Amino acid sequence: MKRRLYMLKAALAAFAVVLQAYAPLAAEAAQNVGVKVVAVISNEEALGKLVQPSGLFFDEGKKRLYIADSGGKRIVSTNQEYRFLAEFTNPAMSLPVQIVKAASGLFYVVDASKGALLAVDTKLDIVKPVEIKPAQPGRDVFVPGRIAIGKDEKLYVIDKLNKRILVSDAQGAGSRAIVVKDEAGLYGFNDVRVDADNNVYALDAVGARVYVFDASGAEIASFGGRTDKTTLMRFPVSLAVSRTGLIYVADRHAGAVLVYDRTGQLQYAISQKGEREGELSSPTYIMIDEAQRIYVIDNNRIQVFKEAKL
Repeated sequence: MKRRLYMLKAALAAFAVVLQAYAPLAAEAAQNVGVKVVAVISNEEALGKLVQPSGLFFDEGKKRLYIADSGGKRIVSTNQEYRFLAEFTNPAMSLPVQIVKAASGLFYVVDASKGALLAVDTKLDIVKPVEIKPAQPGRDVFVPGRIAIGKDEKLYVIDKLNKRILVSDAQGAGSRAIVVKDEAGLYGFNDVRVDADNNVYALDAVGARVYVFDASGAEIASFGGRTDKTTLMRFPVSLAVSRTGLIYVADRHAGAVLVYDRTGQLQYAISQKGEREGELSSPTYIMIDEAQRIYVIDNNRIQVFKEAKL
């Protein structure tokens, strides 16, 4: 009993040290960056109750936000004021956890219950699987994780069991793999993003590390790791990239968004642990649109932040 009490006190003391480290960063963000909450999307009457929203995509052309509401088994769309527009359901789509939209108007959805990537035509009410055939077979079968779409309309899909990212066209053809040469410290990828130059950013949540690859798939940078205390990452679960090249990492255990440059230097933090508006209880997903609005899924709500550098 004494040993357990000692261990609990030690854990609480360590957690307090981490909180003290985040506090000045959050204060600096509020003072020098000017972060504010511009919207909270949760349970609008027309929208209905969000049940485990898991993925987001903002259509810059139509100015619409699309939400993969996994618990509700649906895709939800809102206007740029985040008012409900429509929802899409289909028996062939049972657990949508991730969503992107191509210029063709087709959606690509990762269905976690099926372990499949789906092409969704909401106008014709058609849902069909997209079969990606890796150029080089993996050790295990292909199970899709999170997905991104580039300016070149290529799909970037995490191959969960084989610790790589597959890049293919919209039909799943012509795939190539992005891999880490030294897999010794790699647990697997949990999130992926692509910038305007087709540089690829990937996150290893368990390893607490961010990887950056160029358009050819060559690794050009990485930072973090369980032994690196300077990044302050505890359990990073999602990442996004701003048009200025900053990397935003949502850390679930810290209840914060940590902002880095490409070298891994921590710039500041956004928000802090909590349940109130502007605070983050357990963030799971982050996205940034071209207007630099930062979307963070936090339990069953989506908070939208905006920075205004002073």
